[in-house]
Amino acid sequence: AIVPSATPFSLGARRSCCALSSNLSSPSANRMEDHDSSSSVGNARRTILTSIASLALALPISPAHSEGTPTKIDEAIAEWAYRQSTVERRLGRANLAGTVLRYEDRLAPPPSLSKNKMVYVSMEFPSDWLELDRINQAIQYVDQRNGDKVYVFAVPLPPETSLLSTSRSYLAKALSHPESSLVKGANDVDDYRITSSRDLTDTTSATTGLPHRRMLAKYATITGNGLSVERRALLDAYEVSNMAYILMTSSNAVKFDAKGIERDTVERIADSFRIEVV
Repeated sequence: AIVPSATPFSLGARRSCCALSSNLSSPSANRMEDHDSSSSVGNARRTILTSIASLALALPISPAHSEGTPTKIDEAIAEWAYRQSTVERRLGRANLAGTVLRYEDRLAPPPSLSKNKMVYVSMEFPSDWLELDRINQAIQYVDQRNGDKVYVFAVPLPPETSLLSTSRSYLAKALSHPESSLVKGANDVDDYRITSSRDLTDTTSATTGLPHRRMLAKYATITGNGLSVERRALLDAYEVSNMAYILMTSSNAVKFDAKGIERDTVERIADSFRIEVV
């Protein structure tokens, strides 16, 4: 939102004054002055022109309308939380049976994070889930049997706003923005809404005591033939230096709402998600 300037003058007013001064001092105005029979009238006109020009130069430009002045950030774009390293990625068994894998890696840090700090991610998911777009350094896996997916995104938060106080609509718009990695990754998203949220911050942990939030989202994807398919998403987010790292699972709405094995799987994935700064 643009905040009105405390001064009554704006850039437009200043330009108007300058234009008036220019018009009055143009050759046509000078010809009119030449025809004035009274020199006192000419002197008075020159005095007025000088006053107008001085006033135009002295008028402050309204910050709200000056070129190059940033406005309040009311939206963001969710992009991939890109892997920072090609050698620190670890993918190993999380249980004896080998049916669950544990993923560990280092992520690209927020610009404001101290240079001697690093951001690490870890999570667990079924071993038969297929990795997508590995060459792009993004993190996304899919269950080939039912189409359930897991992604990891990075979303810049509004200035001087914490993850816990950021509105649900802000995060929903960031994830479903036409330029977001979710949508550009061939997901035509419609009516993305975050319907619930809770604080999971562990204030007793010295290493993972980052602001932590769990959310539920409802949305639809549009198929190639125009059909709308309802989806449900679990969002698990941590804040690091005004950046939200968000794990998002995606499931068919009918199966998710039925609270069967599909929902149990994505809930375990969300529960395993960790972001740490070292």
